[in-house]
Amino acid sequence: MKLPDPLKRDILDLQGRLLDLLDEVTVVERSLLMTFGETAETTDSLTDLDNIREQVQDAYRRFWILMGNIAVTP
Repeated sequence: MKLPDPLKRDILDLQGRLLDLLDEVTVVERSLLMTFGETAETTDSLTDLDNIREQVQDAYRRFWILMGNIAVTP
């Protein structure tokens, strides 16, 4: 199925936003670790960041698979 070009641009924009979010989570996590280390005070935040990363990665994977399935649908 051929997707209209505006829809493809929107899809690629959304994928880019997910990648940007992954990058931001990584930057924040790295900054937190470098500034404060892994302590009792940072453990919850680091766990939250890890959970966010996993959720975003899962959304990206599902999005990628969905788009591939749409592309091969007759």
